Amino acid sequence: MSDPDLERRKQELIREIHAAFDGVSREGGKSWVDSIAVDLYWTEDVKRESGLADTDTCWQDLIDDESWCDAFGTGGFAFLDAVGFRYYVAPAMIRDLRRGESESLHFALGCPPLHAKGRKSTLQKWSLLSDAQRLCIAAFVRFAIDRAFAKDEDYQLDDYEKAWDNYWKSVAEATPGSS
Repeated sequence: MSDPDLERRKQELIREIHAAFDGVSREGGKSWVDSIAVDLYWTEDVKRESGLADTDTCWQDLIDDESWCDAFGTGGFAFLDAVGFRYYVAPAMIRDLRRGESESLHFALGCPPLHAKGRKSTLQKWSLLSDAQRLCIAAFVRFAIDRAFAKDEDYQLDDYEKAWDNYWKSVAEATPGSS
């Protein structure tokens, strides 16, 4: 696959993500700071005293916000609920597409195999995603695999291939013309 084709697909995918996730809010769900608090077992008082606060008003604010760190560390995707996951996955995918591989997104989009431990909780976290949002994520996972092959890089390839095989391929195949 040529670089111009990858670039075209990348730009198209960014547009699709903006459209599919337009209007998504984190109201009523866990925020990124909440995910840090959960990971560190903070009480509400400790959270308040920490000085950490979510300042974004919509997920689009996070795309270029250098203070938002979606990489490994404390908190993050593993500690979000379905509302928070849906809210934060869009800016994380766009960042990855613009800047290169994310440090943690390949884990956040991974799904254990059928009947494996953890699959039910993963699917619960994805339960609020619409069909259009699922298709965007499936297209992103497929893109990440193709990008790795085009660059002849193995970094994250196994994780994305497992994610594709264990879940996202079935999403893409369920919609005619999407794979």
